[in-house]
This record gives sequence, C-alpha cells and structure tokens, in this order.
Amino acid sequence: METRGVRMKRLHTQTGVSMIESLVAILVLAIGVMGLAGLQTRSLVETRLTNARANALLLANDLSERMRLNRAAALSSVSTDRYDLAFGSSIAGSSPDCIANTCTSNNLRTFDLNEWTRNLRQLLPGGEARIDPPSAAGQIRITFRWRNNVRGSEFGADDTTAELTAPLAIPIEGCQSPEDRRDWLCHQVVISP
Repeated sequence: METRGVRMKRLHTQTGVSMIESLVAILVLAIGVMGLAGLQTRSLVETRLTNARANALLLANDLSERMRLNRAAALSSVSTDRYDLAFGSSIAGSSPDCIANTCTSNNLRTFDLNEWTRNLRQLLPGGEARIDPPSAAGQIRITFRWRNNVRGSEFGADDTTAELTAPLAIPIEGCQSPEDRRDWLCHQVVISP
C-alpha cells in the first residue's frame, strides 16, 4: 500500500512540468519572431536607402548626358551660363520647349535644369541637389541629399548629439548643416561632361 502512495506522490510532484516547458518554448519562439521582425524592418530601410542611391546615380548619368550635349554651357566660366544649382533652389526664368524648337545654349541649359529638377523631385521625394561649378580639370561635382527616415537612437546614438544616424556614413562637406545634419543622407558624384 505504501508503494502505491509513493507512486501517487511522484505523479503529483511532476504535474505542470510540461506546462512550464511549453511556456518557455513559446517565450523562445516569441523572441525569435521579434528578432526576425526587426531584421525585416532593417532590411526595408536599407532597401529604401539603396533605391535612393541608385536613383541618384541615374540622375547623375542623365545630367552628365545633358551636359555633354551642351558642353559649352556646362564648362562656361560665366556663372549665369553654367549648370550651377544650390540646395533647395529653383530655376529662374521660363523654360523654353527645346524639343519642338531650336534653342540657344543658355535656353537649353534652362530647359535641361528644369527637366532634371522635375525628375529629381519624382525619383527622390523630398530630395535636393547641388551642382558645383566645374573644376580646373573640367569635373563637375553633384551632391544629392534626401531626408533620412531612421533616428539615431536605433544605432545607440543619443538624438541630442550631432552624430550621423546612418552607420558607416561619411560626412560630405556642405551637405548637412549643424542644425539638421542627422536628418539628411547625402550622396556625391563627380562627372566629366
């Protein structure tokens, strides 16, 4: 009779063990799923960044081809005749229709810049570009910038500091001002028309 009581006691001491094992398994599974969701989110952010950089290269190639067709204006020493552009600026003057009509070099420059900035607004929403004057070697630097959608705290940075939010980002001179440098991502391309 004692043996049966011991057996009953052993059975009662092990009840609930499978419930605890199940809860631990569910906890481990939940942590894994949350990690996977975080990786998926990070992947989407990086895909968006890569897409924006590819669009910036596409725009740089487009402008390079436009400048090759109007090389005199692209390499002009007169600032009003060049393909100069500052961040956030718009093109002065009305845009002639150089597809249907014959245009002068200056009219073609205005037409090209208007078309190119329209494409810039479509391909890089909220994006801006700066086109620097040609260097002595005839190279023109184009700097693109667009708003970043990632906050610094995701990378362990304090949002009150002036650190860049993107990992491995290299500061580009004149792209970020000290006030808003954490909100812009920049890409720079040098072309030779």
